[in-house]
Amino acid sequence: MNADSRTAPPEVPGGAPQPAPHGTPRPVPHGAPHPAAPAVRVPVRRRLAAPLGLLAAVAGAFAYVGAVDPNESGHYPACPLYLLTGLYCPGCGGLRSAHAFVHGDLLTALHANAPAVAAYLGFAVLWTVWTVR
Repeated sequence: MNADSRTAPPEVPGGAPQPAPHGTPRPVPHGAPHPAAPAVRVPVRRRLAAPLGLLAAVAGAFAYVGAVDPNESGHYPACPLYLLTGLYCPGCGGLRSAHAFVHGDLLTALHANAPAVAAYLGFAVLWTVWTVR
């Protein structure tokens, strides 16, 4: 047996695939479970740990911004863009938008930063899909 016959299976007319040599693992299609691996059922508490942890972090951030008004000076670090130009940056608008959103004032939230409001709603949809799956 020469070196070429050990590394590649012999070709058959018609292109039919040949079985892998003895002891060589067969490739598994991407995304398919390995035939030798048993299906492991992860407990619900463990599967929900990451989504609930992320929800807790986001809820904590929104609770803080809702409790501490970004429209009053002294609560948050000064924005460098605002200090230099007098213009609000998207981050400033995002804080004011989040504060208004938490207090249920959707029009003020949209006026402060409409893309941020869309992002809040998009996050809620994506988080829900992630958690359900």
